[in-house]
Amino acid sequence: MTLQTSNYRPNTNLLGLSVFGLMGVYYLQGIVYPEGSIISQSIILIYLLVGVFSFLRQFLVLNNPLSVKFWMFFCLIQVVTFLVSPKTVTGTTYEAIGTVSTFGQVKNILTFCLSLFIGLRIGKTGVPTKTIARIGFVLLVIAFLRFTHTKNMAMLLYRQQDITNNSSYYFVLLVPFIPIMYRHYKKLTIAAMFVIVSFTITGAKRGAIVCLAASLLFTLWWIYVKYGMSLKRLILISLAVVVISSFAFYKFQENTYLQTRMERMEKKGIGNRSIAYSVLLNHWIDDTNPLTQLFGNGSTQSVAVWGNYAHNDWLEILIDNGLLGIILYASFFIAAIVYIKRTKLSLDFKLCCYLFLIIWFGKTCFSMGYSEIWASFPMLLYGMIIGSARKQRLTESRNQLNQ
Repeated sequence: MTLQTSNYRPNTNLLGLSVFGLMGVYYLQGIVYPEGSIISQSIILIYLLVGVFSFLRQFLVLNNPLSVKFWMFFCLIQVVTFLVSPKTVTGTTYEAIGTVSTFGQVKNILTFCLSLFIGLRIGKTGVPTKTIARIGFVLLVIAFLRFTHTKNMAMLLYRQQDITNNSSYYFVLLVPFIPIMYRHYKKLTIAAMFVIVSFTITGAKRGAIVCLAASLLFTLWWIYVKYGMSLKRLILISLAVVVISSFAFYKFQENTYLQTRMERMEKKGIGNRSIAYSVLLNHWIDDTNPLTQLFGNGSTQSVAVWGNYAHNDWLEILIDNGLLGIILYASFFIAAIVYIKRTKLSLDFKLCCYLFLIIWFGKTCFSMGYSEIWASFPMLLYGMIIGSARKQRLTESRNQLNQ
């Protein structure tokens, strides 16, 4: 079976396998080869070149979906903002992380952003869904390796067992692959879900836990609405909910560090984040220059204002790219949801897309979504599904004209 919506049956796309393979090797840095070496830098350079080429080809398409057009303009303002901004920014207030390169952030942003256009290009030719399912399992193994590596490095640095592991987001961001994985490997996928739940809770990253919970609840609602609730399905879903909930509760009870973090949040809120959000928002509100309010202050300027990155996409974009950036970012989400709803896609493909948008949106509120390179994997999948649907639609239109 190919990544398709109905009768469109393309051949396996070597580009699709190559880009997934490249990014998989990229995340083996520090594990198989030295971190920040010429290997990882070359991989990102190649990926970005493929992304730019795919963007330019898509830019020339006349009938792009509205969501794709919004994303094109969002990518362009990231590039323009970087070009006109200082190449280093120094954080001297509040969290004061010191001097950082604006190139580092824009590299991450473009790697993620351009993945949509690479995915669209791959989707026009296709990749077997069974291959996508296998890629999902490989990525799960890589996520485990990254999680373990991050934990070991943190233990060496801070000399303590209990840490907040940001790599737990890697597992959550693989949830959009689950519907395709389940189509071909039901038992393995169920086991994979337990792995995802386990490491998400073990990582003690509260935002990741919220994103995972939201995606699971949406999946239950989706099954109920789209497939109905027969007695057999009700029993199976109830059993799955009980088992996963019990397992999650067990992992939570086992994790005293996470319990401490939750208790601290109840008493003190979200800590420095609440101060950061207030400082960044007030900076934009109090700005007397309408140009910077509309177009932003420049790349990575949240560091200049707060002393660190915003850890919230909406505030980061508001400071860096202004109100225009926020409008384009929000418009993409809205247009993408509308497009998925109206487009002829199989139910599991639609679920993949919705799950990605839900998790991505959650990450925009609790962390940084649009500058997360790992999120390129589900973005590629999303682009492939949309690209395949558009290819089928164009093929059907041509067939109708020829009749």
